[in-house]
Amino acid sequence: MRNPIRFRSPARRGRYGLLALLFCVTGTLQAGTPQTVSLVGDPWPPYVNGELGDFAESGIAVDIVNRVFAQIDEAEARFPLIPWKRALLEVEHGQSDGIAILLKTDERERYMAYSIPLVTGYQLIWSIADKNGQAFEWERVADLHGKRVGVVEGYSYGEEMDGALTSGAIIAVRGPTQEHLFTMLGAGRVDLVMANDAVGYALARKLGDPRIKPAQKPTNAEVFHLGLSRKSPAVRLLPQINAAITRLHDDGVIDRLVRGEPVD
Repeated sequence: MRNPIRFRSPARRGRYGLLALLFCVTGTLQAGTPQTVSLVGDPWPPYVNGELGDFAESGIAVDIVNRVFAQIDEAEARFPLIPWKRALLEVEHGQSDGIAILLKTDERERYMAYSIPLVTGYQLIWSIADKNGQAFEWERVADLHGKRVGVVEGYSYGEEMDGALTSGAIIAVRGPTQEHLFTMLGAGRVDLVMANDAVGYALARKLGDPRIKPAQKPTNAEVFHLGLSRKSPAVRLLPQINAAITRLHDDGVIDRLVRGEPVD
């Protein structure tokens, strides 16, 4: 499925020490050597698969971005996996080049330049089904007031939800990853979890917990982009990145990758 792309992610090595070394040399070029663009992030299956401290080598977003960089001769992408909040800080301060897939927010736009849209998903509210097999359903944000809701530290869930979480109207239980929060949901330590549709379904399957189900109504549609630090030399590649994304959309490649269909 990934041919003709050759993944250049390194073999598993030591944890954060070596990742820090990678960040320090990111953007250092030798004549004729492709620029390594370090796109940090956390594990987010099925978009980004892997373990914290290692490098992602698969996932929908990883496949798409590798296909983008295959069209750019002078650069190649790598995907170190670190906690999300740390990833944002690394990009803000120019210590890493960017993030492969994320939402656009006013705060992030201050220090990141964005590609055109990569993929669109939907944010859903996940719960443990009741004895009749029914998920928690909601109509208004007020229906979530007083609920313990699992959210990933540093994630954005849309302006209205972010406001309710920040104000305390919704009791935010912050965790390092979506998988951690889904495990908490199964154990009854939170009432609800907010998660992207594809991510939530993938985690429910991985955890083997058929009780985990989403509400029918999404909180919002989510348009995801590739983001590059305004302090990174990689930001100059953005026109080429956008042209490559456009070609992948026009050829139907991204739609097929999202649906899990084979792509030549």
